[in-house]
Amino acid sequence: MLDGKVVTPDASSGNLNGTTKNTVARICRDLDMPFEHRKIRAEDIVEANEAFIASATREVMPVQSLRLVDGHTLKYP
Repeated sequence: MLDGKVVTPDASSGNLNGTTKNTVARICRDLDMPFEHRKIRAEDIVEANEAFIASATREVMPVQSLRLVDGHTLKYP
C-alpha cells in the first residue's frame, strides 16, 4: 500500500502482466480499493506501509520485512 492505494509495477519495470496480478487488480476493483499499475521507485518502497509479492507459483504473499542495500531493514505489519 502506497498513498492509500494498492500499487504494482507496470510493464516498463519488466514485470509481467500475468494472471495473478490481474486477479489482484480485479479483487481491488470488487472491494472498491484504489489500484494502480505504475513505475515503482526505490523511494516508494521506503514510503509504503504494506508490501506483497504476487506470482503464479506462490500466489499472493505478504512481505514482513525487507533489507535495503544500505543495511536498514523495513518492517511491514
